[in-house]
Parts: sequence; C-alpha cells; structure tokens
Amino acid sequence: MLVAILMQVALFGMTGFKSFLFTIPFALVIARLSRNRGFLLYAVVGASMLVVGGLLFFAITTDILLPSLAIRRTLFVPAQLHFWYNEFFMNNPKIYLSNSIFRLFVKYPYNMPVTRVISWAFMGRDGGPNVGLLGDAYANFGYAGMIVYTILLALFLRLIDSIASSLPRGYATAMIAMPAFCLTNSALFTTLMTHGFLLSALWMWFSAGELINRSGGFGYDGGNSNAR
Repeated sequence: MLVAILMQVALFGMTGFKSFLFTIPFALVIARLSRNRGFLLYAVVGASMLVVGGLLFFAITTDILLPSLAIRRTLFVPAQLHFWYNEFFMNNPKIYLSNSIFRLFVKYPYNMPVTRVISWAFMGRDGGPNVGLLGDAYANFGYAGMIVYTILLALFLRLIDSIASSLPRGYATAMIAMPAFCLTNSALFTTLMTHGFLLSALWMWFSAGELINRSGGFGYDGGNSNAR
C-alpha cells in the first residue's frame, strides 16, 4: 500500500493531474461500498453529500478548490467539453481516427492536435481540453461513431463482467473504478490503452485464474462474487 501511495504522489508530481491524489482513496471507498447490496444507493447519496459538502465548504471558507474539484470539474466541465466537441465537429471535418490508429490511411484535417483546435475555437488560447467517450466518438465518426463506440464499450464491459464473476465483488469493482471514471474525459481507445482499463481487465483475468487454481477449479465462492 505504501508503494502504491508513493507512486501516486510521484505521478501527481510529474504530471500535475489531481486525479492521481484521489485514485487510491476512490478505489478503496468503491471496494468497500460495492460489497453492500445497496451499492448504487450509497453511490448516489455519497455523490450528493460530496456536492453539498463542497458548497458548504465554499460558503464557510470562500475557498474554491474543493467545490471546483468535487462539482465543477466532475460534473460541469465534462458536459461543457462534450458540447464544444459536438458543436465544432458538426460544422467541421471529422477526424476518422486519422490522429490515431488510422493515421496511415486517412489524412488528418487539422494542423494541430484536436485538443488545441477545440481550445482555440472556444477558449481563444492554447490548451488541451480532453473529452470523454461520446464526444470523442462524435469527433471521429459522428452519430454513427457514438453508437459503435457504445457497443464496443458494452462488449468490453460484458467481458469484464464475465471475468469478475470469479472474483470478490469489492476487488473487481476497485480494479475498474478509476479507469471507468476516466471515460468521462478520455477517449475509449485512450482509456483502454493508456489509462489502465485494458491492463485492469488483464490483471483481473490473471487474478481469476490464480484464484481458480488455488481453490481447485471452483473460483471465488461467496455471496458477493458477481461484479454486476
């Protein structure tokens, strides 16, 4: 645990991304709550309390940091960025993954990375506003891309669900909680390859195999084994 904490602090120091500071606490809380039958209710109540707590903190201290992280950055910024991407690519050429896996087959239509294109178009300055699953899907293939990307994600989640059926629910949920959360501000393939979603699935598959081998071929036997 100490090594994991030090690694998260080091990543925060190298990148400046505040999400690294909350990764371990977030995973631990999710792991604990997911063991209960009322997990979704706890999640909704917890999120609501976080919002109310952030507002009260601001009202008492006038410090904007906590409400900015808990409310603005989590709820409003992703929605705003999705709107920007939709508005821009509704009237401009789509990317068709020409900045990614199709770069050898499709010419990229812009002279700078897409995040900078959006930044100049809506913020009037250089920046890097990343967008989530649906915004990226629309930027690449329009509404058809949103449908296809959603289907691909559903298939991947179904695969994870199948793997997680042999694991304790808390462990499986904690493994995919943060990568899944990244889908709100990262592209599907980026989340899979560089944000740990695919790596988490592979580690869960390895863990499930080890657990089955140790238990004589029956896997995890418990009331909370299913990750669904």
